[in-house]
Amino acid sequence: MLSVPWQIVTIAPPIAPGEIHIWRYSLELSSAHARDAGPLLSPDELERAARFHFPVHRNRYIAGRSQLRKTLGSYLQVAPASIDFAYSEFGKPAIPAAQNPEAIAFNVSHSEDLWVLAVSRTQPLGIDVERIRSDFGGEEVAQANFAPGEFRELLSLPADIRPQAFFNCWTRKEAYVKALGAGLQIPLDSFEVSLRPGDAPRFLRGAGTGWNLLSFVATEGFQGAVAYHGVEARGNFYEAPRNGFT
Repeated sequence: MLSVPWQIVTIAPPIAPGEIHIWRYSLELSSAHARDAGPLLSPDELERAARFHFPVHRNRYIAGRSQLRKTLGSYLQVAPASIDFAYSEFGKPAIPAAQNPEAIAFNVSHSEDLWVLAVSRTQPLGIDVERIRSDFGGEEVAQANFAPGEFRELLSLPADIRPQAFFNCWTRKEAYVKALGAGLQIPLDSFEVSLRPGDAPRFLRGAGTGWNLLSFVATEGFQGAVAYHGVEARGNFYEAPRNGFT
C-alpha cells in the first residue's frame, strides 16, 4: 500500500514513458457549479445526466465527466468540450487516435464523492477506488468472488485488518478487469493477487506475464489500485483545484 502527498496543480504535467499519473477530485459540486460545468459535456453525456433521479448523483456525474474532460484536455492541449470519446464493445472509454498523437491511455473510477483518474502512455490501464467499510459482506462476498488462495489468506488474518485486506484485493482485481476492458467476461476468481496489508501489490497467478499493480491510499478510508501491462512504472499523484482546471 502506498501513501504519498498529493500535489495540487493547475495544469497537467508532461507525462513521460514509465510514469502513471494518478488524479483525485471531489465530486461534491453545488447545483450552480454543475450548471456551469454542463456546457463541457456532450449531448449523450447530458442525456445520461438527466436520467439520474437524485440531484446529488446527477451533480456527481457532471462533476466527474467535466473534470475528466478538463484534465485530458490539459494533457492533449485541446478544448475539453471538443474531445470525442470512443468506447469499446464493453464500454471502456478511450481517446480517438486523431485527437491523441501521444497515445495517452486513461481510466477512471469513483466511490461516493471521490473520483480518481489514471493517465499513462502505458496500455492497457485500469484503476479502481473503494471506500473501506467494515460491513463489506465478509466471508460470503470473498468466497463468491475471490480465488481460493485469496480467500484462505483473508481468513488467516486477524479480524481487525480483514476489511483493509478485502479492499486491497477487491480494488486490485477490479483495476485488472477494467484494464482488460472485457467487463464480466473475466471471472474475479480466475486470477490471484496479494492482499495482506504491508505486502507488495502483485499478481500471484492467472494474469500472465507483464502485468503490474500499484496500490495507494486515495484519501483516509479509501483504497485505490492501478493495474497496467508493461515495465514497472512510477506513480505520480496529483489533485485538481477545487473548481478544476480553468
